[in-house]
Amino acid sequence: MNLKAFRSASDPSTKRTPYAIYSGSGSPENVVTANIGDLFLQNDSGKVWVKESGTGSTGWSVLGGSPAKTTYTIANNQSSAANVTGLSFNSSNEVLVRSLGRLKRTTDSKNLVEAIELYAIFDGTNWQLEYQGRHTDAEVEFSITTAGQVQYTSSNVTGTNYAGSLELIQQERILA
Repeated sequence: MNLKAFRSASDPSTKRTPYAIYSGSGSPENVVTANIGDLFLQNDSGKVWVKESGTGSTGWSVLGGSPAKTTYTIANNQSSAANVTGLSFNSSNEVLVRSLGRLKRTTDSKNLVEAIELYAIFDGTNWQLEYQGRHTDAEVEFSITTAGQVQYTSSNVTGTNYAGSLELIQQERILA
């Protein structure tokens, strides 16, 4: 990613705080480290992103238009809880996150596709996760750690050429 940035200066007379505007190609999620309120102009799609939550390079949301899609890998026959890499929440500034998407697990002989709705809720002490699946059971169970890391277990889908993914296409966040 070829990243360019513009940073404003603070102005005590107007109480304006510094902000940054970045530009580049591709999604800034998990790539561009920024502060809440910073913007990202995606050159290859015309999308405008705002950093709404989190620290580091997560917490970006598209302004208007089609929501961004983030894809996570789901392994086959995952018997112990494994992290959904990149899908975690920060209790210091998030209290409720709603995500919609699709869970898909395929082999040469099976095609399991499930519409999914995830709710991550911070109760002041711990994270809780509620989820609903619609259409076909893709045989994946989700959980969340007290630190806000989403995890999963999965059944064994028989057949060759396994592919498993969780595609989240919308995230609504209620900030603390």
